Amino acid sequence: MANMTDVTVESLGTRLRQVRRGAARRGMFVRKTRNNPNLRRYIFVERDGHMIRRSNNFEFPYSFSLDEAEAYLAMRF
Repeated sequence: MANMTDVTVESLGTRLRQVRRGAARRGMFVRKTRNNPNLRRYIFVERDGHMIRRSNNFEFPYSFSLDEAEAYLAMRF
């Protein structure tokens, strides 16, 4: 039987793959931020021009949590 932590990590990986695919369809790629690996924050970078997309989070204006990334892709496009 799977451990609860295993299920959580697996679902996070699945969600991240979906975000990466959605971003790729829109001409962007997703990178993990380098500042603190425990935060699990991501940036959207446009393939053309390499511009970083801005989030609506005032504390982290240029990075997205996984929930914020999913909402951004659903709302924005």
